[in-house]
Amino acid sequence: MFNSWESFLDSAIEPIGFWIAKDFNDNYLSIINNIRRSNWWYKYCFSEDNLNNKLLDGSLDIDQAIDKCNLSEEKIAKLKFSLGGLAPSEKLLVYLYLREGLEIVPQFNPNAPKLYTYPIIEILSDNQNDLDWYQELIRKNLIAYKKLIDRVRLCNKCSSAHIYFIDICPNCKNIDIKRSRFLHCFTCGYVGKQEEFSKGYDLICPKCNAHLKHIGVDYDLPTAQYICNNCGYVFEEPETIYRCIACGEEGSPDKLNIQEFYSIEMTLYGREWLLLEQKKIIF
Repeated sequence: MFNSWESFLDSAIEPIGFWIAKDFNDNYLSIINNIRRSNWWYKYCFSEDNLNNKLLDGSLDIDQAIDKCNLSEEKIAKLKFSLGGLAPSEKLLVYLYLREGLEIVPQFNPNAPKLYTYPIIEILSDNQNDLDWYQELIRKNLIAYKKLIDRVRLCNKCSSAHIYFIDICPNCKNIDIKRSRFLHCFTCGYVGKQEEFSKGYDLICPKCNAHLKHIGVDYDLPTAQYICNNCGYVFEEPETIYRCIACGEEGSPDKLNIQEFYSIEMTLYGREWLLLEQKKIIF
């Protein structure tokens, strides 16, 4: 057992896999990130405790972990190409091949630009500004979407999901609007806010002074329920626009782009492709 990542590297040992003891729980994130960015990115990595991290392969005791890693080594021996110098897309296929039945589930992250990330795809990427390269594998049917996890609306300028919605006046586009109750006087046709009609316990039209006693006979309640304090416009429903927190772009919500996030799994064709040495044909 090693007490740090550095001491492991100094040992020059070729591992069959990794096992993180509970003594290292406080530092496991750094350890697992180092493993997935190293030449052993494809190796199984287990923890003694359940740390619930997408880059780990679960929690097992040391003996079970060794058995799993030995099985993985048998799978690796079936691959007739070197695992060094692979492109991110090739690495992802190898990673999934060694973990038969694995679903890569997008992880919600409120700080991520699109609110969801695929941790293993992110850590295998050469360019952190381009994390959509896996979609080429989808198009080639080497991996496939399995279950829809969420649907996210994105700014049509910067593709950020960090947006919020604002109600504005349909007439002047000002945000200074207020929901109010309106009355419609049948005698003179005047429409105004309820407080204009209220005189103590009575309702009196401010224009013609008619006493409004019976709803449906003397007056009614029109559907318009909003008034703009900027231009005085009365309307039934406000207009809604979005504003992007990241870039400040504003616009109609129907202009937002939509991205769906699915869990991902390897296809049977993807597994056959790896085993039949068709790398040069696809890539």
